[in-house]
Amino acid sequence: MSLPDDVIEFAPELPSVVGWLEDAASLLAEPDPGPTPYLVESLIVDQAIAMIPGPAKARKTWTALELAVSIHTGRPAFGEFAIPQPGPVIVVLEESGRAAFHRRLSALARGNAIETPEFVGFHFATNRGVRLDDHGWQEKLLKAAAAIEPRAIFLDPLVRMKGAGRDENAEKEMGPVLEFMRELREQSGAAVVFVHHTGHIGNHARGTSDFEGYWESRLGIAPTKTPATTSVTPQHREAEQPDPFKWRFGWDSVTRSVRLTLDAEDAEALKRKKVRAYLEAHPDASANEVHREVGGRRTDILALVSDVREGGSRGVFPQCRFGASRLARRARAGRGGGRVTERLPELLDAKRLQAELGITRAVAEKVMRQLPVVTFPDVRKVYVRRSDVARLIEERTFGKDQVPA
Repeated sequence: MSLPDDVIEFAPELPSVVGWLEDAASLLAEPDPGPTPYLVESLIVDQAIAMIPGPAKARKTWTALELAVSIHTGRPAFGEFAIPQPGPVIVVLEESGRAAFHRRLSALARGNAIETPEFVGFHFATNRGVRLDDHGWQEKLLKAAAAIEPRAIFLDPLVRMKGAGRDENAEKEMGPVLEFMRELREQSGAAVVFVHHTGHIGNHARGTSDFEGYWESRLGIAPTKTPATTSVTPQHREAEQPDPFKWRFGWDSVTRSVRLTLDAEDAEALKRKKVRAYLEAHPDASANEVHREVGGRRTDILALVSDVREGGSRGVFPQCRFGASRLARRARAGRGGGRVTERLPELLDAKRLQAELGITRAVAEKVMRQLPVVTFPDVRKVYVRRSDVARLIEERTFGKDQVPA
């Protein structure tokens, strides 16, 4: 690109031998590229080389599948992180067979009420012997990416996608594998997300230090003291560093469904951050406008708006130490009241919902998949609130002349 007229008179003539270099004045004369774009809000930068490292059995593959399903369907990852531009994905698994992958994916589909047709364009390969250092496989991957134009390519785990004789501790030997991932990203325009193991000490990726120097987004995975939760520490090379969080593994043995959701405390903290940011940019916005922008349960967001604005006069937005239900009670009670009590919500499982509504078990499970679910650590059942069921019935009740087609 040539320099603008008001700069060119100060630019010295450059010999042709340095024509591969650019002038910074030319760069700064171009339009501002704007803020860093995300593939997954706060978690993965668009078109990044991303790494998901963690110890064995720490739910790295579950984390990768949740991200892949969200990127493809457009549903928020872990129920909270938005997908600005959903699209096709490619998932390559070399530690899971086809049947095992089928079980995991169908469990996620049931847990999130995703119908089978929504998975058109979600491409996968299991135990095909994919090798990133093999020219034949490199050509296959590049051709597949060119045909599919995926938003993301997941490789799980990287250690199974190299030749058996290639030493992962040797920088020289792993260089071709890492460089191909960069080529795959450049030619496809997709984010390339690889899953890798950490070493026995600390949370650094196992093998050559090039792994840690290569990523542009990183989601460090670690187990927690609570068996049902997994810790995630996001990092970015050139974007704002988000807060660590925990996601909860919600498994229902009756429906064989899985739902991965942000831990309640972290979900509230994230919503609070979004509410605060929106109110800082739009101080006169109504609570309903904030809810439309931020999303989530309306009563929780309205309560957060009230709580954030209470602290706004001091220039401090206090972190709430209690749950969203208490926030809602506080908002309803006002600032001057004494102790407020409220009955706990009544919970229904699939069996009770079936009995009370006089419907089949299959229909009861479908109804539950349309509602927010309640799970507890070390409890395999999944519940819904009676009030949510009543609201859904009210919303789906039509007059004779209103029945949807």
